[in-house]
Amino acid sequence: MGSAIVGPGLFCSLVVASVGAIGAPASASSARNAPVMVGGEPTSDACPSQGVVRGLSPGGSGYLAVRSGPGRHFPMIDRLRNGDSVYFCDERGDWIGIVYGPDPTICGVSAPLVERQPYAGACQSGWAHRKWLALVAG
Repeated sequence: MGSAIVGPGLFCSLVVASVGAIGAPASASSARNAPVMVGGEPTSDACPSQGVVRGLSPGGSGYLAVRSGPGRHFPMIDRLRNGDSVYFCDERGDWIGIVYGPDPTICGVSAPLVERQPYAGACQSGWAHRKWLALVAG
């Protein structure tokens, strides 16, 4: 019996399919980011609670790491200090999805938002460990 001959077109298709399956950049980037979700309750604010960063040791690093997702394996995207105000918007285990900024009045989360959706307002958002966040209102 004869051996099969693979033409250049079929060979290129097989290589492209293999590389696409291995590379998978879309799923890799989504594993590095878990957006903070807001809204979903027609009678509550989009982020129903406010808090403050507390308990950071002055002798330690002095900052609370804000991460792109709920866990230490997610990249750090920002740092907060004792006394910084945040909105509590989402929750996964010991991690709180927060929205924050220099002027919290522009964040757009103090009114109801019927549909639950990723935060896309004027402030910053990310995930912080609940151990360093104290509930102030809500």
